[in-house]
Amino acid sequence: MQHLKAILVCFSLVLGTATLNAQMYLKGQQDLHLGIGIGTTLYGSAYHSILPPLNVSYEKGITNNIGIGGYLGYAASRYNYGYANVDYFWRYNYVILGARGAYHYDLFKKPNLDTYGGLMLGFTFANARFHTNDSQINESAYSSPGASGVAFQAFSARATNSNPNSVPMQNWATGFLIST
Repeated sequence: MQHLKAILVCFSLVLGTATLNAQMYLKGQQDLHLGIGIGTTLYGSAYHSILPPLNVSYEKGITNNIGIGGYLGYAASRYNYGYANVDYFWRYNYVILGARGAYHYDLFKKPNLDTYGGLMLGFTFANARFHTNDSQINESAYSSPGASGVAFQAFSARATNSNPNSVPMQNWATGFLIST
């Protein structure tokens, strides 16, 4: 598991892409962010992640400090139980779709560092499906419940680009998501 976390950290360093300028965030600037989440609380401790949270977001500068755009996220988990050689499990899928806004502030006064924070408001869609290797149970007899609710996220991040002429950059973000 530790190796998987190390790999995910490495991917998070290279997957963030944007056009980062030597000045503050600029009006008209367009950024595409790809992310992999490390650690999640979309599901409880008895569940385990099948796929780490993945997300993509787009942001366009509407002023020299403010960007707005969209957010799409996906995660999957599994809850296992069983006995002997019989496995039963529920697979859960989560999709988050939202609109986001970010305020870029030159916190450290460094030309290759973009610090920002913002909010996202959207919807969470979740569904579950039952599976088993027990030949005496008909999986389709179990309902596939679904749910949806409002999602709210607050985030802060810093993005660095050691070469202003290149597009790939490192982006470290932190935040929390509340889904009802």
